[in-house]
Amino acid sequence: MTTRTRMHSARIALALLGAVGCSVHEHAVGDGSTPSCNQSGSTAALAAAPGDPPCPIKTGGSLCATVPKYTGTQVVDGLSDDFCDVTATVYELRKGATFFGQAPPIVPDVLTARVAWDAAGIHAHFHVDDPVLVRDFRYDGSWAGPDYIEFDIGGTFPLVGFYDGEQRDHGLMNIFMNPESALTPIKGFTGVVPAQVTMGFVYPQGGSNYGLDRPRLTDIAQWAYRTVTGGYEFELLLPWTMLGRSTPPSSGTVIALDLGFGTNNDPNYWDFWPSAPQLGTPGTSGQSFLAINPLPNGSGTSCAPLQPANAFPWCDDRTWCQPTLE
Repeated sequence: MTTRTRMHSARIALALLGAVGCSVHEHAVGDGSTPSCNQSGSTAALAAAPGDPPCPIKTGGSLCATVPKYTGTQVVDGLSDDFCDVTATVYELRKGATFFGQAPPIVPDVLTARVAWDAAGIHAHFHVDDPVLVRDFRYDGSWAGPDYIEFDIGGTFPLVGFYDGEQRDHGLMNIFMNPESALTPIKGFTGVVPAQVTMGFVYPQGGSNYGLDRPRLTDIAQWAYRTVTGGYEFELLLPWTMLGRSTPPSSGTVIALDLGFGTNNDPNYWDFWPSAPQLGTPGTSGQSFLAINPLPNGSGTSCAPLQPANAFPWCDDRTWCQPTLE
């Protein structure tokens, strides 16, 4: 159980927007994703997904160092064909950076991230190899325990630490993406809990601190989702105005980003709740980050009182990567 899990209430706040199936969904503020990939060396072929033309995945990307330039035309429809030329960062859950004091997870799930930029904003496509999709029905169930992708992103270099996305490090935020799932025990509800994309900020310190109420992704952004064989996929388009910039950046600009990844592959996960609400069968769940960088000059955490000893990506943006836009 993580620090942030223990902080959160078990209140139920169901916002079921209607059950959806496993096909591509699109919204103005959409449901989004992409196809299935099998890695085999520097280039891998996409597993054939219905309606998705095969295209090679160029591995070898490093989002902590650089964000490649986007040269295509993105249609946010859940297909991967708009990202064939974007170098992918392949992030294995068990090789990610873990929270302080936590052992590396043993779950072999993999997140393949293709993130690029141009004058319009950040273009992103995420494919997750995850055989069992589990969702939490409780208040703020978007992270910890069940399945999620966390995309920490901002259009500027992070300097503040405990950010709020509005006054301090304007435009920096967490974007949480949760797949659809039928493995969610909601009394009186049958069917699939739909995919969701929500925004999180770290609010000003004092009082409630971390924002528990996660709004849906703003209307100026677009997203799409689909479930594919062996996992799920999301696709995003995030305009620069959303990320705190009045004008697009130029090549050579340093921005801020990080990736968090969580999974639970126990189909009987909820049989353990509430006696062990975030655990289930040992070895079937885990979470990690692409990076948790050390704080500059040995400075202390700015996460207090949320976390008085350590700094985490969800409350201190200085731990994020600072890649350069190619």
